[in-house]
Amino acid sequence: MIEYIIEPQKRLQVCEEVDLCVIGGSCTGLFAAVRAAGVAAYCCLDGDVPVQKADSARIRSLLKAAVL
Repeated sequence: MIEYIIEPQKRLQVCEEVDLCVIGGSCTGLFAAVRAAGVAAYCCLDGDVPVQKADSARIRSLLKAAVL
């Protein structure tokens, strides 16, 4: 049986309007955001590890593939 949690309604401030919000700043999250931006989508990338601290060699290869 699936259980559900009901949260009360609350007012949230909209800080940015985007076409796509990618949750997870891994290499694949970055790849998804770059590909979406490549087709003119305004993207937000949210992750717990700054891009500078990620595996830069892998990110460079993904960015190169995403831009092609």
